[in-house]
Amino acid sequence: MRVVVDDGDIHLTADVSGEGPLVVCHPGFGRWGRDFESIRSVLLTAGRRVALFDPRGVGESTGPLEGLTMHLKLR
Repeated sequence: MRVVVDDGDIHLTADVSGEGPLVVCHPGFGRWGRDFESIRSVLLTAGRRVALFDPRGVGESTGPLEGLTMHLKLR
């Protein structure tokens, strides 16, 4: 299933499949979520739900790239 998350000027797309506990595969800068296809197969077999998303600037995901951080902001 294709999932789209919009938050202001940020538009992220992800391919989510399977059932069970969620595993999110976060590709490095400039890489596609589909780079995790082989890992997804193993995780699905293990009974996990897997989300492969494209970061900003890759595929259909868009948004500003300036000032990005790995720090989590809780709302």
